[in-house]
Amino acid sequence: MAHNEINRHWQLLNFVLERRERVAPYQAGMASSAMPLPDAAALLTHLRYAAGVELAVMLEYLSAAWSLRRHDAGLPQMLSDDIRAAFAEIQRIAIGEMRHVRTVNDLIAGLSPPGAFEPALAVAVEIPLGGPGEYRPLQFRAAEPTTIADFIEIEAPSMSVDGLYARIYATLVAGGRN
Repeated sequence: MAHNEINRHWQLLNFVLERRERVAPYQAGMASSAMPLPDAAALLTHLRYAAGVELAVMLEYLSAAWSLRRHDAGLPQMLSDDIRAAFAEIQRIAIGEMRHVRTVNDLIAGLSPPGAFEPALAVAVEIPLGGPGEYRPLQFRAAEPTTIADFIEIEAPSMSVDGLYARIYATLVAGGRN
């Protein structure tokens, strides 16, 4: 929407709660109802898996972003500008995933005995989806409508990435090592 449309139709916009735009009725976050993990070993395993998922998603975003770059030449200026903006936005999201990997590795480092830290660098081969036990394979694809729809699904509040961190968060709130 253009700025004047936002001002004119503000009542049609969705609410943003917990840093996400809400299109459905609000439900409290999953972290509050998540069960803590049983021990420090399980916590480290979950953290390493979370880092792997973040790395996988980051690679998918970068693949999609770079698919846009090469189609930029010879297009009308307005379309070329849109492609550059889309590239920059997807790249910004990928950088966010890199920050998540850094945060997870910082947690792992803090939980590891002195001198025993090994960063989580393994890339997950499957991406968790909306429901428990639902996954799709890691895929390097062009930024097409189905790819973008998959990205929206990954980032939506769900049992996938949010659920991945809910038990980690509950464990850390409960004291980290149970």
